[in-house]
Amino acid sequence: MAVHPKAELLKHIIDHRKTGSLGFYRVFLGGMRKIIFPEIAGAFTTFSETKDWGIIDQARREGYRRAEQDASQLIELFQQKKDSTALVESIESEILKDVLP
Repeated sequence: MAVHPKAELLKHIIDHRKTGSLGFYRVFLGGMRKIIFPEIAGAFTTFSETKDWGIIDQARREGYRRAEQDASQLIELFQQKKDSTALVESIESEILKDVLP
């Protein structure tokens, strides 16, 4: 699976220890990315206290691993469901159930 440019951005921030850029990354993380990448919020809070970049990198890796699983599951659901309503219901119940408010 190809890596999204935003994924490379976070890795770059971590690799180069760009604390200010990490702050901007967190502040501007919105929409669906904020919902499907909740790990970064807690990691950023911990990082703010400890300055431990390993916490941020662990959150990045966990988030990407889960995103790859979700993407595979989305493709599988898309191929199985013929009806758009059934597809939406499956996505909400199987993939987004733990992250939607």
